[in-house]
Amino acid sequence: MDKKKYKEFEFVCEDDASENKLIEYIDSLGKNPIELPDVSPENYERWHCDYNFKGVLYLKLPESVKKLGKCVFAQSNIVNLEAPNVLLVDELCFYNTKDLESVTFPNCTHLCTTDEYGNFTDGSDAFNHSHVVNLIIPKVEYVGRYAFYDMPNITSLNLPSLKDIMPHAIYGSKNLESVNLGNLVHAGFATTCMNPSLIKIIANRLETKDEDAFFGNSENCNEIHVKIVENDKNLLNLDNNLIKIAEMEDDLEIKYNFEYHGFRYSFIDDLNDGEIYELNKNIKELIDKWLDKREVLTSSNSDKDESAEDVLKKLKHIELPSEIEQIGDYAFSKCYDLKSFVALGVKKVCDHAFYCDAELGYIDLPACENLECDAFNGTAFNYGDSKVARINVRNVKKVGKHAFWQTGFTVINLPQCEDFEISAIEENLYLQKLVVSNVYNEKAFIKNPNIKIMEISNSTYFDASQK
Repeated sequence: MDKKKYKEFEFVCEDDASENKLIEYIDSLGKNPIELPDVSPENYERWHCDYNFKGVLYLKLPESVKKLGKCVFAQSNIVNLEAPNVLLVDELCFYNTKDLESVTFPNCTHLCTTDEYGNFTDGSDAFNHSHVVNLIIPKVEYVGRYAFYDMPNITSLNLPSLKDIMPHAIYGSKNLESVNLGNLVHAGFATTCMNPSLIKIIANRLETKDEDAFFGNSENCNEIHVKIVENDKNLLNLDNNLIKIAEMEDDLEIKYNFEYHGFRYSFIDDLNDGEIYELNKNIKELIDKWLDKREVLTSSNSDKDESAEDVLKKLKHIELPSEIEQIGDYAFSKCYDLKSFVALGVKKVCDHAFYCDAELGYIDLPACENLECDAFNGTAFNYGDSKVARINVRNVKKVGKHAFWQTGFTVINLPQCEDFEISAIEENLYLQKLVVSNVYNEKAFIKNPNIKIMEISNSTYFDASQK
């Protein structure tokens, strides 16, 4: 299809309807726009674009555009983008762009967030979960956190002008094979890490690096990585295996049979239609209360038998709407048949929230920051050598007493956490790897007999079997 031009925008659309919508969007920007502005507050909360660019196969921005605002293309259908004079790409700009194939930014220098005054900050998430294949950004000098996080189709990152990069900027892309760090002089914590296929890091100007700047990449990664663990190749092999275990993959079959106001769920087997009808009525009443308070309320059984509401014990899979920000005391306690739990908006898990959920083996809480006492006490306890339990709480900053007591997890990844109560992670028989930040109390991790790898602050890959 031939390229068309409107107000200095060049584009190719798959049909007239998508072309007309694109022109409406261009008109909304005014004459000679200098930026594609931040999305509306409502969409920003959902990490979503205002206009989804559906049917836009190619878009070239005019030379007047210098900045792409927050979430401009997030979760959109844009396919190919060229922006000749863009200098700054702001927060979450291309988050979860599953149709994106190529991006060309010949003059862009910053992939980072800006505050309300326009000052640069250390965040980014610019291409977080983006499926882009070809990324041309030859002049980028500054890269913020999670800028290149979990990008399934990217195989190489060429950053020849790079000067500064934040922790976890290049993180968790399973098919990434090579990275050029350009003019980088110092590689700090987790500069390029947890990319299991990464075999080549080019850093010709590198003078210093933290010990854990390049951990968790391929076993065959070049000498920059090998030096970190040169004394114990067995631990490196173990670590690569554990990385695969820890990844929240899509291979788990989760089938939701019902949905109500964003709450998705399925019941345990062997219920008849009458039972399901009554349970659905009760669940919907609970959901209405939760949405009103933006939290899963404390269980009415918490003082009686320390368990969840009776109706919740009949559920097998649960996904909470993003509006829910907190899970109350004993909210899902003793839900013995619960197998998966997803809550993308939850920030706090209260006391005993998942107490004794021994079959709960798939947990995704990416926004959670606070786990109170006994939050996952006994969770996934039925898991072991034959099954692998997975948990994603990578942004947790505070962990209460016995929060992970006697769980069945093989890997517990808490790279942001510095605040641990005594015995926070105790008696985990299957735990082999633990990732945390700074720790001031060694008693937080007592009686974990099989742990072999701990990553704590600047001390990486030491035998922690006695902790």
